Amino acid sequence: MSVQHTKTTHAIRRTIGVFEIIGLVIIALATIYAGFTEVTHMVRTATVTLGDLLLLFLYLEVLAMVAIYLDSGKLPIRLPLYIAIIAMARYLILEMKELSEWEMLAVGFTIILIALAVLALRYGSLKFPSQDRLGPRWIAAQPIKNPIGDQDGRTDDLLENDDDSARKPHQQQRITEGHRRNRRRRPKPNQQPDSAAE
Repeated sequence: MSVQHTKTTHAIRRTIGVFEIIGLVIIALATIYAGFTEVTHMVRTATVTLGDLLLLFLYLEVLAMVAIYLDSGKLPIRLPLYIAIIAMARYLILEMKELSEWEMLAVGFTIILIALAVLALRYGSLKFPSQDRLGPRWIAAQPIKNPIGDQDGRTDDLLENDDDSARKPHQQQRITEGHRRNRRRRPKPNQQPDSAAE
């Protein structure tokens, strides 16, 4: 019964994943078409306004959101907030002549609130990282100290990956030089210290 349930669950997830990909492709194509239409309008009228540029930024943010979702399967909440800030700024710029003072203050206060929400989310993600960020997709948050160090006694921060190819060139060079210095400093088994010889 459990095996059948697992197969059914996998089939449902696979179907949902296919529909997600189709929806993301449709969103990407529609965004590209909208951006192409906007660029064509700017070329036809031979004028470029700040509202047009902000609209293109909106399209780019949507495409970036689609790309991140396709790559990781997750949607960062900060991207829609960025899009909301750009959209509110564009609305304020385009409708400034028709808005009253209170309406402009309300739009500006909304932008400030969204920016504070972005800062809070950013602080929370750095202060309290989720377990998903500790996987292979992310660089380790806690670096491992190099016990060898350099001549000044400092240590290098290395990645959690023990593979030498994952280390930076200067870090690998310092590790090699540290091993050589340690070999030169080690006394031979039959060699007496200088103080004992005296």
